[in-house]
Amino acid sequence: MSIWNKKFNEPSAEFPDRVVLNIIEPFENAAENLASLKLVRLESIARMSSNLASSTFQFKLVLVSDSLKGYSFEVLKFGYDVTLYPTKVIFEDDIAKELGVNIGMFGENISAFSSQEEFKQAIETALTTKKFSETVGGLIKVAKKMW
Repeated sequence: MSIWNKKFNEPSAEFPDRVVLNIIEPFENAAENLASLKLVRLESIARMSSNLASSTFQFKLVLVSDSLKGYSFEVLKFGYDVTLYPTKVIFEDDIAKELGVNIGMFGENISAFSSQEEFKQAIETALTTKKFSETVGGLIKVAKKMW
């Protein structure tokens, strides 16, 4: 009997990037269309310098505003491999501190989430921190002035 007679099952979990896109979809309306969250796939050099080198697929979540060209606030980076989970996340430093993430000796703060639900909860929690809320509020105020 061949070892290949069994069937391979695809994971039922959603891709982590799809989870993030679903969470951030209503953000622009909540931010009065003056700020938006963009999910950017990391490529080549950005991937190598992200501290997520072992992750095949890497992304960063960035807060931007069309009214403030050149401004961006990197909320977090995350990466995963073909198994989807665990997904590794690096939060912006102040957000990481607010979340109680252990900061390593060299300033790294990589967290791993073993399931889609854990990952989703971590992203939602990061997007409700004081640091994130204050940054969005300030960006909206400045963006209104620029209009």
